[in-house]
Amino acid sequence: MKIESELIEKSWWNRPLFSSVSLWERVLGALTRKNIPELALSLYDQEFKELEKIEPTLRMLDNGQYSSEFLFYVNIKQKMGSDLNEYQHLATFIEICDLTTRNIKHLHILSRVELDFGGKTQVRLYKFVEEQLNSDCERKAIRKSIQNEIKRLIFDTRNEPTKEALISYNQALQSILKQKLGLKLLKFLKKHKITNYSIYCFILSL
Repeated sequence: MKIESELIEKSWWNRPLFSSVSLWERVLGALTRKNIPELALSLYDQEFKELEKIEPTLRMLDNGQYSSEFLFYVNIKQKMGSDLNEYQHLATFIEICDLTTRNIKHLHILSRVELDFGGKTQVRLYKFVEEQLNSDCERKAIRKSIQNEIKRLIFDTRNEPTKEALISYNQALQSILKQKLGLKLLKFLKKHKITNYSIYCFILSL
């Protein structure tokens, strides 16, 4: 047959071993450097960096000298950091609670001013602030917009107590919005109309 005659004509090292691949083709395939896709390299680098981050923790846990309670705590901490399973979003929630307790004074100022100064101009300001907080703008842009509006009102205000209240209101807002989760905190409080911070004051006193 034609195929058999072709095989006989070829040298033994160039004849197929399995299927239609010869020994020579297998050797060339093993020696030839193949290009690795960029996506595969990127994923490898990413996973390797993640392993480098947790390597000290893994070595520590492998030591065998830590209690089960401590290992349980580390496990929860790891899941919270990775935003996994039932701990999803819990780290952010804890950060917001911590942010609330650290800004109790500022929140009280906002609540007090909005309660004590309810003129038409002030009510329009509070509505403007809420609209800005719920906008799609970046945090810095929101801070700037609110600051400019309050400065304009301060300039137009002749009543000293109202002017001082607006200054305190602006300072409290700016202080909270400077912080990373400040915008989320204010949006959450406005959305749920939370003005009673007594529980946070209790936590702060512990």
